[in-house]
Amino acid sequence: MAADGTPRLWFEVDSDRDPIAGHMHVGDEPRRSFGCWLELVALIEQTRAGSPAAVSAARDQQGPSARADDQEER
Repeated sequence: MAADGTPRLWFEVDSDRDPIAGHMHVGDEPRRSFGCWLELVALIEQTRAGSPAAVSAARDQQGPSARADDQEER
């Protein structure tokens, strides 16, 4: 966690994927999958907004494969 109390944010990028794909981590929350640049940007913006409903909506928009990846992590 950062000194100001905000959770740490980091990424895992699948280097062999085109377009970009990977996972975003926020603090100790479950990882969130992304499968393109737009999804990555949306996840970052929703995290910055800090809205749990926005984060949930982003997961729903990602489709079944992203939700399945998130379930594997839990």
